[in-house]
Amino acid sequence: MSDSLFAAFQRAGITGLEAFTDAEAALARITKIYDKGVTILRDAFARFTRGELPGGPVDAFYPFLGIELGREQLNLDARLAYGALHDPGVYGSTLTRPALFGEYYWHQI
Repeated sequence: MSDSLFAAFQRAGITGLEAFTDAEAALARITKIYDKGVTILRDAFARFTRGELPGGPVDAFYPFLGIELGREQLNLDARLAYGALHDPGVYGSTLTRPALFGEYYWHQI
């Protein structure tokens, strides 16, 4: 992922970006971010149920996956995907539940 692509995502407010060329390593990072966010939210909710009000926003995030796809990388056979990219460009999305969707994410990455 190029520095200019990182800059584009950062302008959109996305932080903590890291480039991967290995699907297994990317999935491990996705899982770590998701699990950390769930822990933060559960702890904040537990404090709230005890009557403790938060002193500000709770910083928990969904993992973000961004890709830059060139024309030569297009695969228009979408039979095995829930979604397919039909045009070259820059794409990104947040991801949820890697324990549930991890194998799918791994194949798509």
